[in-house]
Amino acid sequence: NYHRHQQSRKAESYLQTALQVEPTNPDALHMLARVISEEGGRFDEAETMYKKALEFHPSHIDSLWSYGSFLMDFRKDVHGAEEMYAKALEADPILVSGDVPDHDDLEGEGQSESQ
Repeated sequence: NYHRHQQSRKAESYLQTALQVEPTNPDALHMLARVISEEGGRFDEAETMYKKALEFHPSHIDSLWSYGSFLMDFRKDVHGAEEMYAKALEADPILVSGDVPDHDDLEGEGQSESQ
């Protein structure tokens, strides 16, 4: 666990450096959001990074998909997750079509988490 934490801190540092060079890079914003939400538990900051990535690049598949997962896993926001998954599917139906959970699956996850 300590080793993984150290790797996450190093990744966060590299991503912050990349964003200093290119502040609107969607890959760096999306990856930073993932690192700080999954390892650091800094959910508000992670959500800001996802929103910033999508503000600059509204069709960025990885950001849409990861933000949908973030909304489902950390915010328990079924409808927000569905919206992000739908946008990802709209942006590239072939890339993600097999991975998109249906509405009933999402509703079931949201309910089981809140019970």
